Amino acid sequence: MSDQFKMEIIEVIAPGDFKYFLDVPRSIHSFDPNFISFMDPDLEKILTKKNKRVTGNNLKLWIAKDDVGAPLGRIAAFFEEDKITGGIGFFESVDNKQVSSSLFDVAMEFLRHSGMQYVNGPINFGERDKFWGLLVKGFRAPLYQDNYNPPYYQELFESYGFQLKFSQTTYEITPELFKPDKVRKQADKIEESDEYRIEHFKRHSLESYANDFAQIYNASWTEYEHFEPLSKERVISLMESLDHIIREDLIWFTYHNDRPVAFYVSIIDVNQILKHLNGKMNIWGMLKFLWYKKFTKVDRVKGLAFGVVPEFQGKGIYSAMVMRMYELIKNDPYLKSSELSWIGDFNRRMQNLLRGIGAQECKVHYTYELNL
Repeated sequence: MSDQFKMEIIEVIAPGDFKYFLDVPRSIHSFDPNFISFMDPDLEKILTKKNKRVTGNNLKLWIAKDDVGAPLGRIAAFFEEDKITGGIGFFESVDNKQVSSSLFDVAMEFLRHSGMQYVNGPINFGERDKFWGLLVKGFRAPLYQDNYNPPYYQELFESYGFQLKFSQTTYEITPELFKPDKVRKQADKIEESDEYRIEHFKRHSLESYANDFAQIYNASWTEYEHFEPLSKERVISLMESLDHIIREDLIWFTYHNDRPVAFYVSIIDVNQILKHLNGKMNIWGMLKFLWYKKFTKVDRVKGLAFGVVPEFQGKGIYSAMVMRMYELIKNDPYLKSSELSWIGDFNRRMQNLLRGIGAQECKVHYTYELNL
């Protein structure tokens, strides 16, 4: 592609434009064997009025087309009321700085005009554990709702002026890598104590576990930037949305004298199934999902979240829950590994814990910042 060519940037307004927006990455990455499309319904929940954060003029989408209407890229820009830092996300572009810079330009102008002083990206206008960060290392097939992009995206961001704010590392652990002796002693103390109880999630008690999850999460994550407290109702909604991929024995809770003090939440790597759907969950997509779910032997799980109430950290609870997961994966006939994503470089404690048990770095995502 030449450096100069005819291109137009179009704001997404009509329903047909939004469909085009969803299709952009499927066109750009059609020959990339590692690419797995996001599911259209997941993006609709974030980038339309279905998202309660969308108040009217705080979210805009654009698409880039060439002179014959072929997709060249896309971008979303958004902000929260009463804040000075906005965000961009769901960015896609061909390997051309004219395209990427034009998309960045319209997004920056919108955010600047809206009173923003800083921009973070690529981030999500929703939960921080999904659709977040630019992949800069480990260009392998992504886990469910993890951002994937080709290597040249890093140059597109950094040449525009984006600077690293923090990195997020994904670690992989297998039974072969795991070092049980590092945690067995502490785990045994918890397992043998009458004060502690570890149990896995059970669907029929969803409301109770949702309340426990919210309590632990809200106590464990208050010190981190972008923290927003979770309600029991919000957790129930999240769990119900994941019901089709939840395995009860992959979600663990620890209690101290019946007080919820820790959780460890994993899900199957549903992308091994969803890659056959190309982002579509229509009737045909649903049938394909059920077919591939029945016959696909998923061999990887995704660690979604781990939390311990601060006053119970360092007591061996982490070790006990990790041992439970180790035994589960070791004894499962199909599971081979677990990926634990979204470990920020500011969370040194968790990084050291994972490295200590033998987990290896397999992917790195960057979150960038730009001063307007």
